[in-house]
Amino acid sequence: MKSILSSLSNLNYGGRTAACSVMLQRAADPKEDDGVRDLIQETFLTMWFDTEFNGTTLKKSALASNSKQAPTASSEDHSAEGGDTSSSTVVTPNTATGNTTTASDAVSPIPFPGNGRSSSRRRKSDAVLAAEQRQIRCNVAAKQMVEVVASSGNADFLTDMAKELLFGLGDGIKERKKAERRKKQEAAQSHCGNLVSSLIEQLLGFEEIRKHADKTKEGQQLVAMISTLGVFAQASPLLIQNHLDTLLPYLKADNGVSKEQESAMVIVVSKIVSRVAPTLTTSDVKRVTEGSVCADLVSITYNLGSSTVSAAVEALAKLASHRDAGEGSSEKLMGLVNAFYRYLYKAKGTADDFSAVKANVRNNVHRALSALGSVCRYHEGDKKGASDHVDPTALVVISPSKLSWSNLSDACYAMFRVFIEKKDVGTKCKALRAMCGAFIARPRLMLAVEHTGVLSDVMSDKAHPDLILESLKCWCDILLSEERRIESGEAKEEMDMKESITTSVKISGDQDGDSTLVGGVLTQHSSRLYKLTTNTSPAIRHACVELIGHLLRQGLINPMETVPYLLALQGDVGSPLIRQLALKLLIKEGLKRPDMLRQRVCAGVKQAFVFQRLVYPNSTVTAVIEQDTGDGITETECIFGLIFKELIRSSRVQRQGLFKSLLS
Repeated sequence: MKSILSSLSNLNYGGRTAACSVMLQRAADPKEDDGVRDLIQETFLTMWFDTEFNGTTLKKSALASNSKQAPTASSEDHSAEGGDTSSSTVVTPNTATGNTTTASDAVSPIPFPGNGRSSSRRRKSDAVLAAEQRQIRCNVAAKQMVEVVASSGNADFLTDMAKELLFGLGDGIKERKKAERRKKQEAAQSHCGNLVSSLIEQLLGFEEIRKHADKTKEGQQLVAMISTLGVFAQASPLLIQNHLDTLLPYLKADNGVSKEQESAMVIVVSKIVSRVAPTLTTSDVKRVTEGSVCADLVSITYNLGSSTVSAAVEALAKLASHRDAGEGSSEKLMGLVNAFYRYLYKAKGTADDFSAVKANVRNNVHRALSALGSVCRYHEGDKKGASDHVDPTALVVISPSKLSWSNLSDACYAMFRVFIEKKDVGTKCKALRAMCGAFIARPRLMLAVEHTGVLSDVMSDKAHPDLILESLKCWCDILLSEERRIESGEAKEEMDMKESITTSVKISGDQDGDSTLVGGVLTQHSSRLYKLTTNTSPAIRHACVELIGHLLRQGLINPMETVPYLLALQGDVGSPLIRQLALKLLIKEGLKRPDMLRQRVCAGVKQAFVFQRLVYPNSTVTAVIEQDTGDGITETECIFGLIFKELIRSSRVQRQGLFKSLLS
């Protein structure tokens, strides 16, 4: 690991970005070993976020000696190249290549500006040198982050690292004093703040030198920079709060890049606004809402792709829900709601078969459904005005003139129910996704709808495969949203606001009944989920296994009943990703309950036979997987080989129990 850090921390190494990208590809590979994945994450965490990492540590003597040799370039030249003007550029000779490198490209040693004199009066104090060293290291790390995000196209891995740094410092060190832990967290917060400042300077410098010649390349760079900033907004919104004004102009979507890249930037900036909005002060939120931001968000929902609608509506709803926000943002949101609801009200009677209507009408209906579903999900006023007890069969579509925040959720659900009955599968999927937004905001509505049979219908054998797939994705989103609501403390805040919940009820642990409703509803459909693991569509099988994984992790389904179906998926010889996902779930369950896996292995082997007969009817049932290595050599593997290797081989008791189970 030390050799990896040494190579990657040296910016003179030309293959740095490629090496980082390959490491991330290995980490994202579902077939990769968890130990390798953890090592990769630890490498990046140490290289970019560890405040004590000395990969770029400089000695005072080295700084003093190098300052005699290297002339200093002007800060104007450094700024002209789009670099960080917080420190001057130093040109040093490269003895290996005969070329010159700058301080922003060299890691160690890093000379600082000086006139070559050794007088102690001219030397900078240790504190100043350390501060400049930390800032240069942050500049280097920020540049590396953007390069890696640009090459990989994904910043999710960075979000996990930033959260681990800011909020994971207390794990495993309970014996340490709170003061020491607090000190580490403050240092981590300061380090991330310096990284954000470096990223902002890098963004401003890039905008100054943009030539608008190569839109694709410049767009990729902009998306990477803004996505990297979005990482820190997700980890800790306070890090971005002071830089929000720099990012808001990108909501205008006139940045001179492709439409896809505009959408990507708008999504990230909208999510940043959503995260930062609750932390804004009174003066900041008024300045933001009274400006053009709300109008820009409304324009996004009308003009850009459907993927941007949810992010823009969420940002607008968060601003409107701020306690110090004026009426402007709320009026903008209600105007948006009225416009989309009115359009659906007119379109609902157009035709029963929406596949036959004009494409622009169908697309507008899909956009309206997405927007209203997002409003139902994110607007706080809608949650407060809706009733906890409702009969879905009694809800009817109302006239647009009667629409208000108090009846919006009920009216929208009735409208969604109309469009989910249309014969066009795309419209059905959009209506179901919109319902999902209402269910997330009101779990009791989902419980009531369960009794009407709607949830069973969208997963039945008669449903279109695309609708089944969308339903599985919706259930995953609902489960994860409810999990985040509880872990973030939002559930407790909502409980404290309800006057009907007494202290005795709080103590009894029944204060948040909504937290179990979603899981309870989905548990009723566990048998259907098990059956969907044998669906002929690989996409449906994969989504189903993901949903089963969430249910297992949250303790909502019986592992004894689930394990045979996961074992059966080891026979999915045509879909390695599904096999790997099912294997991970089996390993987790096997480590927690070793005896259970041995007891259910026979049922799993039988189910694997049934699985291959159903999913691959034209192929011979087999327990062997043959892979061509490319060298003319064929590797043979048993479908249950990895399970035996990971969970059973190391234990004599488990081995004997397995053999007895197979022979009995």
